[in-house]
Amino acid sequence: MPTLEEVKTQWSVDSTIDNTKFENEVVRTALLHSKYLDYLIFFRAKRAAALKKLNLMKNVKRRFYRGEMTLTELKERQWDQWQGLKPSISELNLLFEQDTDLNELEETLEYYNTALAAVEYIMKAIGSRSYEIRTMVDWAKFQAGG
Repeated sequence: MPTLEEVKTQWSVDSTIDNTKFENEVVRTALLHSKYLDYLIFFRAKRAAALKKLNLMKNVKRRFYRGEMTLTELKERQWDQWQGLKPSISELNLLFEQDTDLNELEETLEYYNTALAAVEYIMKAIGSRSYEIRTMVDWAKFQAGG
């Protein structure tokens, strides 16, 4: 499936309306809707997976910073035992903000949120496309004297 940049590039081409063949554009609108609906579903699924992964890692990190992980779990992740004091909730939040693993997962989640917002915007634009085509047809009639 595409990246956000690929979707933007495709939309810059797909968003144009050929004002010489309106009948083709009406049919193309349904095809565009199907195409971008697939992208919408894809990015929603990716966002859900990223959110799940982030929440799971937060739970792991919470246990790590509280010193609650077993030696086996630490070895599996190749982590050393946390040497600090058991943090309070506010201190834990500060540790989360500075944790590179969590930051990477949050960055991935934000990417999918952005991609999802872009595709939702495109879907709204496709929804209003028939009105734009109708306006263009009316304008062409007006210019032709009818």
